[in-house]
Amino acid sequence: MSDQPNDLPGARTPGAEPGRAPSLSYRHGLAVVRHVREAPPGTTYDARAGAYVAPGHRLPELRAWAAEHGIAEHGAGPDRLDAPLFDPREPRDYQRAALERWLATQLAGTSFELAPASEDASFRRYFRVSLAAPWPQAAGAPTLIAMDAPPDREDCRPFVDIAARLRAAGLNAPEVLAADLAQGFLLLTDLGRQTMLEAMTTANAGHFFDLAVTALVEMQRKVSTEGLPRYDRALLQRELALYPDWYLARHAGESLSAAEQQAWETACEVLVGSALNQPQVFVHRDFMPRNLMIATASTTMPGIIDFQDAVKGPICYDLLSLFKDAFGNWPDALIERGIALYREQAKSQGFPEPENFRRAFDLVGVQRHLKVIGIFARLHYRDGKARYLAETPRFHQYIYTVAGNYLELADLLEILRKYEVREIA
Repeated sequence: MSDQPNDLPGARTPGAEPGRAPSLSYRHGLAVVRHVREAPPGTTYDARAGAYVAPGHRLPELRAWAAEHGIAEHGAGPDRLDAPLFDPREPRDYQRAALERWLATQLAGTSFELAPASEDASFRRYFRVSLAAPWPQAAGAPTLIAMDAPPDREDCRPFVDIAARLRAAGLNAPEVLAADLAQGFLLLTDLGRQTMLEAMTTANAGHFFDLAVTALVEMQRKVSTEGLPRYDRALLQRELALYPDWYLARHAGESLSAAEQQAWETACEVLVGSALNQPQVFVHRDFMPRNLMIATASTTMPGIIDFQDAVKGPICYDLLSLFKDAFGNWPDALIERGIALYREQAKSQGFPEPENFRRAFDLVGVQRHLKVIGIFARLHYRDGKARYLAETPRFHQYIYTVAGNYLELADLLEILRKYEVREIA
């Protein structure tokens, strides 16, 4: 359904000029349609530009519409960035405007204000929706969360699916109150403003880790894995490839020799084999204090977020993520205490353990840390998110600490030490 323009210039049909041929182009991240008499699908009229505009992810849809109406496309397509359509000192966020219009429809006249709620390493954005009056569907909550996930970059369906699984298991996950998957919009309950990571200190970390361990055991025990993607060999190997593809080649500017490549492949087989041989359970994939919200007064269970990449995979993975995460270091004694608590609770629930628990825990950690190093390099070079790269020395150190205990990882350790970039620009 097309958005109708709010600021039509006089009696003239917006965007139409006598004697000018209609056109479609892509400029500075926007699909732009000029000189037409009706609003194309998914567009908004902008009086300053004298054109209908839409976020770039709608370009395929508009191309089909243009072809149907015999309208020519100008420019070289979505890989070409022309001069900015608007003054860059006055950025205009058309995706946010579309989100606000959608929210206005969903909230049925309730006034609201949007403010950024959190950053995300993906292309998703989160906004806190402050309501001027109670909204019945939200049980009177003063705030909600709106997700904007560009559908050409993100698929909201796994988020909706996993949220429902977590809630069905009695865990503290956001409820999806409304969804428009075509536009990539979700309206969610608000689990709070403070993450565990923000609240944790060395003095209180044990308390928060205890809550997280209990939630983890409940998650592994109760959440259905039926139909979930598997953390299979192909996925594990794709993740490992992020290290040579993005950190080694792109960041360090290096490539492995033939002997090093063979050593790398041998080490990867050790890591993949260990992960596949573990008992397989529900795996969040980023179960760490940054993705756990401080519990509200109504529950002791931490709020669980950023779960959309969940799979069925190795039982040690989320435990490792919790204690060896991307954004904090904790004393060894605290970590060992937390691992012991997990093993005690898991045993009481009848969970099977890997044959060699410590080896399984350590090796799945090496696999994850290699993946994270590669992802952080990719975030820097592909996505322009520079702050993550500075965290890579921690992950190298995680690997150095444990890899020396395993003879089969000796060659991998040598490769990592040789090619680590210690000066982060």
